[in-house]
Amino acid sequence: IRKLTQNGKLIKKLTVDSSSVSEYASDIAIDENNYIYINMGRVIYVYDKDLNFVKTIKTYSNPAAVKFGLIKKLTFNKSNLFIQTNAVILQLDATNKLINRLTVNKIPVAQSNNSYNLAFDATGSAYVSDPACHCIKQFDWQGNITKTLGSLGNEPGKFFMPTVLVFDSNNQLVIGDAGNFRLQKIALTGNVLWTAGDEPNKFKNPKGF
Repeated sequence: IRKLTQNGKLIKKLTVDSSSVSEYASDIAIDENNYIYINMGRVIYVYDKDLNFVKTIKTYSNPAAVKFGLIKKLTFNKSNLFIQTNAVILQLDATNKLINRLTVNKIPVAQSNNSYNLAFDATGSAYVSDPACHCIKQFDWQGNITKTLGSLGNEPGKFFMPTVLVFDSNNQLVIGDAGNFRLQKIALTGNVLWTAGDEPNKFKNPKGF
């Protein structure tokens, strides 16, 4: 991990030994205080904004201490940390106490659990890109579908195998529309705000940003 100035000058470099942990060890997230959380498979390493080591997180309170399974991804929404595994999504508060738990294997995504990508809006609602239905699904924390955005197609607002998705600061959704070789930005009403990558500047299978 390297901390750089805006003009690219190196401020500090942090080396993390991931030789004995899973492929997920490269995933990081940053909280509202600019603390850096590094996914090391089943343990989370925490560093301050100057890359000084702070602590490790090995369990969450539920109310007793519970160990994490294999962590797939970390995401922050304000002070809440969302921990995504292949089986569950955990929402934790700033004290590492469990707020919500969503069982992923109950989510009706036609492909394997590894196929979904996840993002959270400003209220903490979960949105999942489902390549099988070529759409984006919103879920409550009981695993019920509360909204579906898009369908198969290449018109604005439609998708072909959507992949990664992320919310911007205005609570609007940016989606990697992989099969259509483009990005789309949509409001949660479904209105298309812009597309990028349509001719003549197509992307090739956007899968991460």
